[in-house]
Amino acid sequence: MKNKIKIFIFLFLFIPFLTANLFSQTNPPTGLNARYYCRNEVATQLTANTVSGGSLRWYGTSQTGGTSSLVAPIPSTTTDGLTYYYVTQVVSGVESSPRSRIEVNVNKQFDLFCDGTKLTANSVNFDFNNVGQSSFNFTYTVKNGTTIVNSNSGTWNSPSNFPISGLLPGQTVDFTITAIGAPSCVNPATLSDFCVTPCPLPKPISDFDTTPQKYCDGASISPFSLSSPNGITGKWNPPTISNTIIGETIYTFTPDNLCAIGQNISVTIIPNEAPTFTGIDAIKSELCENEVYNLPTISTNNINGTWSPSILVDTSVVGITPFYTFTPNVGECFNTTVTFPPISIDVKPSLVTSYVPLADFCAGTIPAPSFPTITSVPTTISGITGNWVPNTISTVAGFNQEYQFTPTTKCATTPSKMVVNVKQSPEPTFLPIVPDQVCEGSIFALPNFSNDTPPITGSWSTLTVNPIATIDTSTLGTEFYTFTPDGLQCAKAPDPIAITVNPSDTLINVDHTVTNAFEGNQIITVVATAPGNYLYQLDSGPLQTSPIFENVSAGIHQITVSDANGCSAAITESNILVIKHPKYFTPNGDGFNDTWKLSGLTTSLITKIYIFDRYGKLFKEISADGTGWDGTYLGVPMPADDYWFTVDYLENLTPKKFKSHFSLKR
Repeated sequence: MKNKIKIFIFLFLFIPFLTANLFSQTNPPTGLNARYYCRNEVATQLTANTVSGGSLRWYGTSQTGGTSSLVAPIPSTTTDGLTYYYVTQVVSGVESSPRSRIEVNVNKQFDLFCDGTKLTANSVNFDFNNVGQSSFNFTYTVKNGTTIVNSNSGTWNSPSNFPISGLLPGQTVDFTITAIGAPSCVNPATLSDFCVTPCPLPKPISDFDTTPQKYCDGASISPFSLSSPNGITGKWNPPTISNTIIGETIYTFTPDNLCAIGQNISVTIIPNEAPTFTGIDAIKSELCENEVYNLPTISTNNINGTWSPSILVDTSVVGITPFYTFTPNVGECFNTTVTFPPISIDVKPSLVTSYVPLADFCAGTIPAPSFPTITSVPTTISGITGNWVPNTISTVAGFNQEYQFTPTTKCATTPSKMVVNVKQSPEPTFLPIVPDQVCEGSIFALPNFSNDTPPITGSWSTLTVNPIATIDTSTLGTEFYTFTPDGLQCAKAPDPIAITVNPSDTLINVDHTVTNAFEGNQIITVVATAPGNYLYQLDSGPLQTSPIFENVSAGIHQITVSDANGCSAAITESNILVIKHPKYFTPNGDGFNDTWKLSGLTTSLITKIYIFDRYGKLFKEISADGTGWDGTYLGVPMPADDYWFTVDYLENLTPKKFKSHFSLKR
């Protein structure tokens, strides 16, 4: 009983729920029309119809799963084929099921092509994309080369290929097809293509003799055969051979068999002309005596022939030769009404040229020698003309310099090369003649030959005196002396020599000054009279042009003044006193600076030296040549401190006193 009650309660609750769901099912959307596009055509959003109050949910290309969108998709047209897009309708919160689909068809452009995989010797096949079409208009034409042998047209239904049979090898089929009622993507709606039936291999080749043929203008010429020796028939283009078209013409054989290979034959019609000899074939009007010369046997316009009396011209006799006549060979194309006139040649006498070679000459000769005059045997009235190579005579020293003369005068021989020797022209060298600086009143002779081997002789001169044998030292200043070699010598003049005459005995007296004693940088300044070009020396030190000596050490010194030109006697001054004192000393018994004293002085110049502390207390009196102060007072070491000293001394025989200080360090 309890189970029946439970079943009753379940049915009482479930049946109303089931009834409610059955009656709440939502219908699918309507207006799901298929879409058609051409490849890459711009598409629009998909659409569908809903009931009042309903809405659409789009799932793209997902039949199940995926995420819905309230925005309708835009189909892709980049790939050919059929694609399904899915959509549902939602009414009162209930979505239709299953999802509804919309077909989208994408087709490529209409095209046509010859299917090369289906070609045979007797058939062709045209293939085309029908874009959903089932009916087409077509036309085709069968040709042998350019000749039309068959045409046909009509309407064609599926399949999307068109076979044509009953053809011959090598024939061409031109095919045109138009889609009937084609949609917009069939663009263009009419297409054309062609197929060629293949030929068997190897292709036969006509075997005419293709050797180029030549005929004279107007000659009788047999026509070409319409069948080759190996039995291939055909036609020639041009169809007949012209015997009046001057020059080369190419005749082409085209076989009737489309798969056979034709040939070309060259035919040249040669004009009937009189022989001409021009350009490189021109016959010489003049020859030289005993010159070997053969007349040309082929004219400029290619006419072969012979000469009478001979092709070899007789040049053994000077003067006009007998006439030579040219006769064309049998079979040559020439105009019999126009004859080539006999010719004669003027034979000139041979001229043997010579010259007198140039004698040796010196390098640098001005002007350069001229080329010698060319003579000949027999002589000519206007002389022999020609060119020398090189075209100028070199005056640079060198042996066996060669020059070649090439005559331009007819029949003149080319003489042997001229060899010219150009001798060296050395510059004279001399032992030192005189210094470039000399003293007034001195005497120097000028040599009249150099020290070369052999010596170069000559004379000296100045701008005012020519010749001159000695240096003029009576006038102060600089004079230029020039050496001129004597004639008939290979020598060049050297550069002039500049000699300066300086005054003599200008140095009369020497004096000096010394900066104050005990200064840090002691300077000695030398004064020489009268003015001149002097050199100065301190003790045995180096010579210098400055009269000032700095940082001179303490002690007795001497200075020497000499004339730089050697034109005055040197003067030496001694006993020049320089006084310095040490700034500190260290009386620690180490052997260095243990005492304080003035170095390099003598008692004859220093009279008194006193040492004090800072308060003026006298500690020590020392002598100039003594051992100095050891830093003690009454045997007791004094502390480290500054100490003062005074010095009584003579400077330039004048009594003076100097006061300063120094340091004692321990």
